[in-house]
Amino acid sequence: MESFIHVVLYHGLRYFGHSDPASVPLFLRDIFEYNGTKADCTTVGGLNKKAMFKTRAHLGIDFQFNSAPLDEWVDAAFDAAKEWIEYVERPRREKKPRGPGAPAPAVPPPPAPSDIALRDHTAMANLFNDCLALPD
Repeated sequence: MESFIHVVLYHGLRYFGHSDPASVPLFLRDIFEYNGTKADCTTVGGLNKKAMFKTRAHLGIDFQFNSAPLDEWVDAAFDAAKEWIEYVERPRREKKPRGPGAPAPAVPPPPAPSDIALRDHTAMANLFNDCLALPD
């Protein structure tokens, strides 16, 4: 679901009116193109997207689209993505390896509770319907 939000945001930044058109090249670079290399030569990316969802980093708190329905959708979608990220990344006790040379077992997050908006597609579909019904 996060990827779908990225697609809508990317197209909104490029093709819809909004409060900061001069910064579009920076937004695209910082949000969609960011990557880095860790000390162990592992390439990483996506951290700026998480920061954007969690704190409105890169776009800023005052950013808005000229289209009220799109602006409403983006705000609600960001809130849902933040909730999902915080749910998935919440601290969990790590399981220890069981024996010499055994890898630590993966600890997947438990199934999402029904109050997490992005647990399935229903909340996003409802959000689209609600926002499309708004006057522009």
